[in-house]
Amino acid sequence: MPTQDSSSPIPKRSSFSRDASGPIGIFDSGVGGVSIYKIIKNVLPRENYIYLADKKFFPYGTKSTETIFKRTSKAIKWLMDQNVKLIVIACNTATVETIERVRTKYPEILFVGTVPVIKTCAAETRNGNIGILCTEKTADSKYQKALIEKFAKYKNVYAQTCPHLVNIIEEGNIENIKTSPFVLRPIEKLKAKNVDTIALGCSHFPLIGYEIQKIAGRKIHVLDSGSAIARRVKTVLKKNLILHRQKNTGSTTFYTTAYAKKFDKIVSVYIHERAKSRLAKI
Repeated sequence: MPTQDSSSPIPKRSSFSRDASGPIGIFDSGVGGVSIYKIIKNVLPRENYIYLADKKFFPYGTKSTETIFKRTSKAIKWLMDQNVKLIVIACNTATVETIERVRTKYPEILFVGTVPVIKTCAAETRNGNIGILCTEKTADSKYQKALIEKFAKYKNVYAQTCPHLVNIIEEGNIENIKTSPFVLRPIEKLKAKNVDTIALGCSHFPLIGYEIQKIAGRKIHVLDSGSAIARRVKTVLKKNLILHRQKNTGSTTFYTTAYAKKFDKIVSVYIHERAKSRLAKI
């Protein structure tokens, strides 16, 4: 049975030795993971970071489980070659489809995955109706269903898929996003179910969290997993004695497997940071 990242046992590293000055690796199929990166960086500003976007195979939500596993495995191996000390799989789809297998395949590296905050939603809901905005792959996954069974068994949980929304966010056109039916319709469907809590089950969605909250209205609490993941990363690093103790702010290097200039532009739109990404051949 899977557990929420914030409550599962703290992993301890094996023979794969990395010192505290090593970077934290953050991996996603595209730009979505920068929503998580930004929060982790705010919590741990002295750490160094390597962000890897697999734009060549974006989006993962439409790919087979084996394709996702192969690409995630290649990304992990590539990040390990960059001497990272921990890897954040900043993609809900990659997490629910591969996290158990990659932990078995690479026991020597520390992992933190990304899953919807179902446990938090179950604790905060007032009427017992919870919505999850996610990809079809995540909605159909055994992993998410097990989380619902474990933490929200006696709640009404509605997984609402959002076809095309990830692609629209990846394009970075904020004005189109605000009026897109691909944003409006999924939220309206959840409102029709009388949900009072919505979990953002894709790392892309917090990038338009303000727009989603505005559409949902003040009576619905919209939650994402970014803060919980950041706390988890800090806890794991501290437990393994590899928190970076440098006094200066750390550095970040962005990599993408394709479309570097477009990726850089979209990163600047969402988190106002210059990416200057390099090409990763994986």
